[in-house]
Amino acid sequence: MDFEKDPNDRRRVDPQAMRNRDAEVARLRRQGVPFRVIGERLDMSLGAVQKAVRRAQKRERLAAALAGGEPDDVVAVIADDELTCDDVTCVDDVARLNELELHRLRYFAPDSPQRVALAEWVPSLAWRAAHPPREATVYPIQDGHSWHEGVGWGDGG
Repeated sequence: MDFEKDPNDRRRVDPQAMRNRDAEVARLRRQGVPFRVIGERLDMSLGAVQKAVRRAQKRERLAAALAGGEPDDVVAVIADDELTCDDVTCVDDVARLNELELHRLRYFAPDSPQRVALAEWVPSLAWRAAHPPREATVYPIQDGHSWHEGVGWGDGG
Protein backbone atom coordinates (compact mmCIF):
# COMPACT_ATOMS: atom_id res chain seq x y z
CA MET A 1 0.00 0.00 0.00
CA ASP A 2 1.36 3.40 -0.95
CA PHE A 3 1.14 5.93 1.88
CA GLU A 4 2.10 9.01 -0.09
CA LYS A 5 -0.28 11.92 -0.29
CA ASP A 6 -3.32 11.31 -2.44
CA PRO A 7 -4.62 13.75 -5.11
CA ASN A 8 -6.86 15.37 -2.49
CA ASP A 9 -3.73 16.25 -0.48
CA ARG A 10 -4.68 14.12 2.52
CA ARG A 11 -2.10 12.20 4.49
CA ARG A 12 -2.36 8.45 4.22
CA VAL A 13 -1.99 6.66 7.53
CA ASP A 14 -1.37 2.99 8.14
CA PRO A 15 -4.47 1.53 9.92
CA GLN A 16 -2.35 0.11 12.75
CA ALA A 17 -0.55 3.44 13.15
CA MET A 18 -3.96 5.17 13.28
CA ARG A 19 -5.16 2.85 16.06
CA ASN A 20 -1.95 3.47 17.98
CA ARG A 21 -2.30 7.23 17.51
CA ASP A 22 -5.97 7.09 18.59
CA ALA A 23 -4.94 5.20 21.73
CA GLU A 24 -2.27 7.81 22.47
CA VAL A 25 -4.79 10.63 21.96
CA ALA A 26 -7.31 8.89 24.25
CA ARG A 27 -4.62 8.38 26.91
CA LEU A 28 -3.67 12.07 26.80
CA ARG A 29 -7.33 13.15 26.96
CA ARG A 30 -7.87 10.97 30.05
CA GLN A 31 -4.97 12.87 31.63
CA GLY A 32 -6.81 16.12 30.90
CA VAL A 33 -4.50 17.41 28.16
CA PRO A 34 -6.33 19.94 25.92
CA PHE A 35 -7.06 19.07 22.29
CA ARG A 36 -4.74 21.77 20.92
CA VAL A 37 -1.80 20.61 23.04
CA ILE A 38 -2.36 17.01 21.88
CA GLY A 39 -2.40 18.23 18.29
CA GLU A 40 0.88 20.08 18.75
CA ARG A 41 2.56 17.10 20.47
CA LEU A 42 1.45 14.57 17.86
CA ASP A 43 1.62 16.90 14.83
CA MET A 44 -2.14 16.66 14.17
CA SER A 45 -4.81 19.22 13.40
CA LEU A 46 -7.47 20.01 15.98
CA GLY A 47 -10.10 18.25 13.85
CA ALA A 48 -7.93 15.13 13.55
CA VAL A 49 -7.55 15.03 17.34
CA GLN A 50 -11.32 15.33 17.81
CA LYS A 51 -11.95 12.54 15.28
CA ALA A 52 -9.38 10.34 17.01
CA VAL A 53 -11.12 10.85 20.36
CA ARG A 54 -14.50 9.92 18.84
CA ARG A 55 -13.04 6.80 17.19
CA ALA A 56 -11.41 5.75 20.47
CA GLN A 57 -14.67 6.29 22.38
CA LYS A 58 -16.59 4.26 19.81
CA ARG A 59 -14.04 1.43 20.06
CA GLU A 60 -14.40 1.44 23.86
CA ARG A 61 -18.21 1.32 23.60
CA LEU A 62 -17.99 -1.52 21.07
CA ALA A 63 -15.61 -3.49 23.30
CA ALA A 64 -17.98 -3.04 26.26
CA ALA A 65 -20.95 -4.14 24.14
CA LEU A 66 -19.09 -7.20 22.86
CA ALA A 67 -18.13 -8.11 26.43
CA GLY A 68 -21.81 -7.91 27.45
CA GLY A 69 -22.77 -10.50 24.84
CA GLU A 70 -26.11 -8.92 23.85
CA PRO A 71 -26.48 -8.61 20.05
CA ASP A 72 -28.81 -5.61 20.37
CA ASP A 73 -26.14 -3.70 22.30
CA VAL A 74 -23.57 -4.38 19.59
CA VAL A 75 -25.95 -3.24 16.83
CA ALA A 76 -26.78 -0.09 18.82
CA VAL A 77 -23.09 0.80 19.13
CA ILE A 78 -22.38 0.17 15.45
CA ALA A 79 -25.44 2.14 14.33
CA ASP A 80 -24.69 4.94 16.85
CA ASP A 81 -28.02 4.11 18.51
CA GLU A 82 -29.87 6.34 16.04
CA LEU A 83 -33.51 5.52 15.52
CA THR A 84 -35.28 6.32 12.30
CA CYS A 85 -39.00 6.86 11.97
CA ASP A 86 -39.29 3.38 10.39
CA ASP A 87 -37.89 1.82 13.59
CA VAL A 88 -40.63 3.16 15.87
CA THR A 89 -42.59 0.32 17.46
CA CYS A 90 -43.86 1.87 20.69
CA VAL A 91 -44.45 5.18 22.43
CA ASP A 92 -41.02 5.11 24.14
CA ASP A 93 -39.29 5.05 20.75
CA VAL A 94 -40.87 8.36 19.73
CA ALA A 95 -39.01 10.30 22.45
CA ARG A 96 -35.66 8.96 21.16
CA LEU A 97 -36.12 10.35 17.63
CA ASN A 98 -34.20 13.38 16.44
CA GLU A 99 -36.10 16.37 15.08
CA LEU A 100 -35.89 15.32 11.44
CA GLU A 101 -37.17 11.79 12.09
CA LEU A 102 -39.95 13.15 14.32
CA HIS A 103 -41.00 15.42 11.44
CA ARG A 104 -40.94 12.48 8.99
CA LEU A 105 -43.07 10.42 11.36
CA ARG A 106 -45.94 12.88 10.88
CA TYR A 107 -46.25 11.82 7.23
CA PHE A 108 -46.87 8.11 7.82
CA ALA A 109 -50.31 6.67 7.15
CA PRO A 110 -52.68 7.49 10.06
CA ASP A 111 -53.31 3.81 10.84
CA SER A 112 -49.61 2.79 10.77
CA PRO A 113 -48.04 1.62 14.06
CA GLN A 114 -45.63 4.53 13.92
CA ARG A 115 -48.38 7.16 13.72
CA VAL A 116 -50.39 5.37 16.42
CA ALA A 117 -47.32 5.55 18.70
CA LEU A 118 -46.93 9.25 17.87
CA ALA A 119 -50.59 9.91 18.70
CA GLU A 120 -50.24 8.16 22.08
CA TRP A 121 -46.96 9.89 22.95
CA VAL A 122 -47.02 12.66 25.56
CA PRO A 123 -43.72 14.59 25.67
CA SER A 124 -42.16 14.77 29.13
CA LEU A 125 -41.08 18.06 30.69
CA ALA A 126 -37.43 17.08 30.18
CA TRP A 127 -38.06 16.42 26.47
CA ARG A 128 -39.87 19.76 26.08
CA ALA A 129 -36.99 21.57 27.82
CA ALA A 130 -34.48 19.94 25.45
CA HIS A 131 -36.63 20.70 22.37
CA PRO A 132 -38.06 24.22 22.69
CA PRO A 133 -40.44 25.32 19.93
CA ARG A 134 -38.81 27.21 17.10
CA GLU A 135 -40.17 30.18 15.27
CA ALA A 136 -41.05 29.58 11.65
CA THR A 137 -38.55 30.96 9.18
CA VAL A 138 -40.11 33.65 7.03
CA TYR A 139 -38.66 34.33 3.62
CA PRO A 140 -39.67 37.74 2.29
CA ILE A 141 -41.17 37.71 -1.16
CA GLN A 142 -40.66 40.82 -3.20
CA ASP A 143 -43.22 41.53 -5.85
CA GLY A 144 -41.96 42.52 -9.24
CA HIS A 145 -38.51 41.16 -9.89
CA SER A 146 -36.95 37.83 -9.21
CA TRP A 147 -33.90 37.64 -6.98
CA HIS A 148 -31.90 36.85 -10.13
CA GLU A 149 -30.59 40.07 -11.56
CA GLY A 150 -32.27 41.07 -14.77
CA VAL A 151 -35.09 38.52 -14.55
CA GLY A 152 -38.48 40.06 -14.02
CA TRP A 153 -42.11 39.06 -13.94
CA GLY A 154 -44.04 39.88 -17.06
CA ASP A 155 -41.43 42.10 -18.69
CA GLY A 156 -40.55 39.49 -21.29
CA GLY A 157 -37.14 38.83 -19.76
